[in-house]
Amino acid sequence: MPPGLLIFKPVTPKIVTSEIYEIRDFTSIINLDSVGKDEASKMIKTLIKALAKETDDKKIYDLKFQIAYLQYRYEMDIDQSNAFFSELKDKDTVLREYATFFYAKTLQLKDQKSDVIKNMFENIATFFPQSPLQNEVNLELAGIYNREKNYSKVRMHLDKMNSENLTYADKREFEYLLISTYLRENTVGKKINFLCPKLDIDKLSKEFPQLKKACDYHNKELKKEEIFELATLYKKSLKYSDAIYLYEEYLNGMTDTMKRNNALKEIADCYKRMGNNEKQISTYSQLKSEVPDAQGLERFAVVELKLGQYNDALELLSKAYNDFHDLSDELVFMLGRAHLEQYNLEQAQFFFRLVTEKFHHSSLLRAAQFRLGIIAFIQMKYKEAESYFEEISKSNDEEYLIPALYWKARAHNRLNSVEAQKLFQEIIAHYPLNYYGLLSRNFVPTEWKKRDNNFNGVYAVRLESLSQKTTKYLETAEHLLKLGLLSYAQQELSAIDINKINSLELLYYLAVLYHFADDHYNAALTLVKIPNEKLPDNHVYIKWPQAYFDTFTTYANKVKINPYLPLSIARQETILRKEAVSPADAFGLMQLIPPTAVKLAENLGKKQFKAPEDLLNPEINIELGSYFLSTLSDSFGNNPVHTIAAYNAGKEIVSVWLGTMKNFSDSEVFVEVIPFKETREYVKRIFQNITIYELLYENKNIKLDLDKKIR
Repeated sequence: MPPGLLIFKPVTPKIVTSEIYEIRDFTSIINLDSVGKDEASKMIKTLIKALAKETDDKKIYDLKFQIAYLQYRYEMDIDQSNAFFSELKDKDTVLREYATFFYAKTLQLKDQKSDVIKNMFENIATFFPQSPLQNEVNLELAGIYNREKNYSKVRMHLDKMNSENLTYADKREFEYLLISTYLRENTVGKKINFLCPKLDIDKLSKEFPQLKKACDYHNKELKKEEIFELATLYKKSLKYSDAIYLYEEYLNGMTDTMKRNNALKEIADCYKRMGNNEKQISTYSQLKSEVPDAQGLERFAVVELKLGQYNDALELLSKAYNDFHDLSDELVFMLGRAHLEQYNLEQAQFFFRLVTEKFHHSSLLRAAQFRLGIIAFIQMKYKEAESYFEEISKSNDEEYLIPALYWKARAHNRLNSVEAQKLFQEIIAHYPLNYYGLLSRNFVPTEWKKRDNNFNGVYAVRLESLSQKTTKYLETAEHLLKLGLLSYAQQELSAIDINKINSLELLYYLAVLYHFADDHYNAALTLVKIPNEKLPDNHVYIKWPQAYFDTFTTYANKVKINPYLPLSIARQETILRKEAVSPADAFGLMQLIPPTAVKLAENLGKKQFKAPEDLLNPEINIELGSYFLSTLSDSFGNNPVHTIAAYNAGKEIVSVWLGTMKNFSDSEVFVEVIPFKETREYVKRIFQNITIYELLYENKNIKLDLDKKIR
């Protein structure tokens, strides 16, 4: 039986300053939403047997709640579920609004009259105004009133909602209802475009003739601005091919340079999201032909560099350098970068030195010095390299301090200096879990300090004048967590404003609760509020959780890769948020874009796969993401650095880099000169994650190895 041994109780029943709360046992928490129908059926039988023997009122309440929730969640014996929730909703407990909510939901499953259901939801909206359930309740009411054609009520309830806190499916329903109200008010246009980032045009156009007419490609009545707006709507609906068609229609006969450039940028972005690198480059080529000044040339040179078009980038930068005589630090630095990435070391040195000599206060000064140090290291001029890294280490520059210390140690190591050992030990002592701290362990024999991952016991947390509202959220979250309703516990915890909490003990307590509620994103955000020196040793298990590990292991084993690789990528991409959707339309734990996911699903024979919705299913996302990693690994000879870089930047881009950067044979050096800063840091973080995961969970004193083959 999944008992609720987790205890969260105030010493006194009234909210007063300096109350103490206690937590005892986290081992019995089970996520009822993930057990599956067969296991749920077994659990219900066990819980019913326990209920028959139980005499304690509080335990009876909990058992009935768990039974009723499982029956509702997996649609088994809805009548009994409804009866239990009908009884529980009248009990004066912290879960009263939840019992009422689920009572209304079971009535929906029983096809009861909408008036009864509506009244239940209205009661929650009225009597529990601060409950995190308000979003779901208002969405339910908006749907009910929409069916009743009471559109003013629909709008009223939608206006009360915070759409940012909705699941993806609920957000789509919210957007549909919102657009419907605007369409009925004849305000279709920019307002909808702004409010609703993902539109279901097909569904809407069937219901609203005016939108269907507007979506007709061959509608000759559409003006240029309407075509552009419609193209943008299709783009936001992830219909990139349709969007491109419309943007190109918009460009026909367009003479305004700014408007042409805006449309071309949108087309290039569509191709990028479709993974069509060749078309993206050709579209940018049209753009750069209309660039009027040095700054514009610089901007497009950056694009060329990102796309690996080094010769084109150098041509643009040289044109800006020669034609406009506009000697900016950014321009000079980019010239150095372009030459470095082509392994033109002397030319790169010239421009990086120019940055250090001419632009003493430039924000790029340390970046130029660091690259000069790397170039000197490549050239085996280790004393010169050491001098550059020493200069940076004196500056306390946050971005380059630790890398400079590490490469300074590497230079001393090549010089056989005893200073190397001291520097490596210093890095390990101060930055043990940092990428460079882990790399330093390769040079200094270091035993890994085993951390205790036991969170059980008593946490005595002294609350500092918390409001009754905040305390209610805490009590409700803990009770929901105890019962196994983790997603609802997350909502209650999220309602607490951590910026108003001064107690470090309470902040850590909240991080622990988030961790066991499977909300690893908010657990990490909460830990950030606590100084590192104040964190208990076991905080590393909150920072690097083994979430979904059985699923990662299953699908990683199928493609013969280390399960900590896809887990590390999911941690880096989303901090293990299954509902994550990026601005670039990447979905789910491992942030897959729909066009790529569709191809992967086809290769795996998943004929029923539906993008993007299925990407929010953790199991499907992990299966496709693991398979994607295996295909990238095959493409790059099982080289882990190249594979991980390709997962972030794209296979085509990394292939171009390898064509021009093949002389960077040292993997550590290659990582430091990866053209994209985002990808450079991404690769470091993934190797850091993999190493820490294996140190924490495999009890191995392993080392960070950039050259260990993926399989």
